[in-house]
Amino acid sequence: MTNEEIAKDWRTRAVSTLKWMRCSNQTGLIEGEAGGYYVEAEGFHRRGYLKPANAHQDAAEVSRAAREKIAADLAYDLGLPVPPVQLTYRENPPPGCETAVAVSLIMYPAQHAWETIRDIPVNQAPIGLAVAQAMSNCSPMFVFDTWVAQTDHNDHPHNIVWGYDPKTLSDSRIIFLDFAFSMGCRGEWENGGWRTITKAGFPAKMLNHLNSDSVLETIHKISDLNDTQIQEVIMRIPKSHLDEEQKEYIYQGLIGRKPLLYQAFSDII
Repeated sequence: MTNEEIAKDWRTRAVSTLKWMRCSNQTGLIEGEAGGYYVEAEGFHRRGYLKPANAHQDAAEVSRAAREKIAADLAYDLGLPVPPVQLTYRENPPPGCETAVAVSLIMYPAQHAWETIRDIPVNQAPIGLAVAQAMSNCSPMFVFDTWVAQTDHNDHPHNIVWGYDPKTLSDSRIIFLDFAFSMGCRGEWENGGWRTITKAGFPAKMLNHLNSDSVLETIHKISDLNDTQIQEVIMRIPKSHLDEEQKEYIYQGLIGRKPLLYQAFSDII
């Protein structure tokens, strides 16, 4: 199945029907602070990345897997480069570790972390030119990250990757990972905290390629998302992954922040 076919399928449901098992690592990708690991499932000929696997370091961090799924589904609806995600359950995790987890799709045969590619000269053929072209398409993610209050893309060395098919560099894309700390993960959106909106952190090198028309177009697309559509994405998350109180303030935050994007980007659009 292609990335597009899998993304379309995974968008239709919150919880995976597959049984995921740990598998070998993939060159060029690094296991992060959440202790995630690579997984595969019988009959599914692609790999995924399961997280969080480590015990929480901060008791205030809650429902990280659910936030990954919500962000992935909304990004799919907006046509943005976030890997598709499904929720699943980890059998017999170590003490203190999550049972309710998420699996994101490994989208490309070769993926290289931002720390590897950000310093490649843009005039270095063919890789530098391919990366530069990929960066020119990233402006919409600046808006999306701001909408969902993403806190983990500000030049983070591993949460942005360049993926490609080694057979042809023309098939390449920069994709954005790890929305675990978005949407008020540490309680920032409670009690109306979502009303505070500032631009998300974003790599300076990507800002050099910022396209104001693309920024405005993305704000319009987010503003045009139907509130019922956003509600459906959130409310179908099972209670095992997201409780009802958090569902409500994430929903209120997402719909309430839509018109605030014009304010946040008023100096650009």
